[in-house]
Amino acid sequence: MTSPALVSGYLDPVYTDAAWEQDFIFMAAASGDEIDPSWAGCGAALALAPTSSMRRDVDSFELTSAAGDLVLWTDEARVGIRVTDCSGYTPGEYGWEMRQLRGDGSAVAVAVGKVVIAAGLSDPPTSAILPLPGASKGTIVVRPASGGAATGVGPKGPPASQAESKADDFTAVADRTYLLDASGGAFTATLPATPATGDAINFEDATGDCDVNVVTIARNGNTIGGEAANFSFNVAWGACRFTFSGETWLYRRV
Repeated sequence: MTSPALVSGYLDPVYTDAAWEQDFIFMAAASGDEIDPSWAGCGAALALAPTSSMRRDVDSFELTSAAGDLVLWTDEARVGIRVTDCSGYTPGEYGWEMRQLRGDGSAVAVAVGKVVIAAGLSDPPTSAILPLPGASKGTIVVRPASGGAATGVGPKGPPASQAESKADDFTAVADRTYLLDASGGAFTATLPATPATGDAINFEDATGDCDVNVVTIARNGNTIGGEAANFSFNVAWGACRFTFSGETWLYRRV
């Protein structure tokens, strides 16, 4: 069984005084135009839980196709979020999981990611957690990767690969997403020594501690942004993508 696809970065932010509309299209393969046929006859559910464990039991909630919160076009393998009233949601950062509800009663996780719910558009933010620039907008195309890993591709965001949590020193591997847990202290993520052109690695602060316990991205003999210096990952809840150009590691905060 493959892992659920990880949609890199954040979905477009949700505001408490506006409707929430977001579509996902699920593809059958890592390339090509064939949609995922497994959605025929299925329902869908989207489970959301705050990334703050203190709020998880109180503020978690679920959207379902049965309740009309999600709309399915199974001939397109498309799932659309259609929530008209978000006023009951508590602002903050949430992790989400899209589940395919099958006819035999089973539920299979098909995509996961993060989204920020923010105070109304007309109100100043009440939380230190702000929507991140580079959030995916519009329809999200979700593709499984070859070899059993899974990838999600957003129209404005970079591809993401199977996620791994890290809390201590490690050497990164290309085509991975690393969820950094710096709650126990600072550590170092070392980039590959012999990357190939186009190799990409995503780093995300999974606990909101990287502003205090900075994670060092060590260059391992190559330059980063043309400079012979390591990179300091020091933004709480931040995300950054590194891509090797053939000459240097390019980076972009997302």
